[in-house]
Amino acid sequence: LREIVEDLLWLARLDSLPAAPPTEAVDVASLVTSCTDRFTAVGARRGITISVTEKGRLPAIVFAPAEWLDRLVSVLVDNACRYANDGGRVDVLVATRDDRVVLVVDDSGPGISDADRERVFQRFHRASTVPGGAGLGLSIADAVVRATGGECLVTTAPLGGARMTVSWPLRGADERWTVTNGHQT
Repeated sequence: LREIVEDLLWLARLDSLPAAPPTEAVDVASLVTSCTDRFTAVGARRGITISVTEKGRLPAIVFAPAEWLDRLVSVLVDNACRYANDGGRVDVLVATRDDRVVLVVDDSGPGISDADRERVFQRFHRASTVPGGAGLGLSIADAVVRATGGECLVTTAPLGGARMTVSWPLRGADERWTVTNGHQT
């Protein structure tokens, strides 16, 4: 119950922001490595292998609050670990390509049906009967993605489960931007 209340408060704070918070240059690859390290023990209990791959010539830098991006990655990796089958896999990719920073989280679980792909971002919607969770994690992830000028796509992973792809425009240090009321400026 405490986790549900904390998630609701987090969403309420994000919803009530009058303008974008101060941002910093966040190396998404480093953040992902740090975050996935926290989930290693969770995965190990069920025999889930978690891998991180980094691709691209440019650093994967996103200008956003680091805490928000950490929360986003945590939600995606937590969901992937939760839904991956025992002995399965969670593969995380951070890449720079086509003028975008791309984060991909794949799992070997049952996936998300086409009918549920739009609704998984709605608060309290759960696309599965797997125990745990209240249907707020992907709402938080979606709010972070939108507030940081990103895009999110839900598809099927090569592993058979869900593929969550998040991308942001690749920007240089001299191209910082802010988001006001959900619009990039």
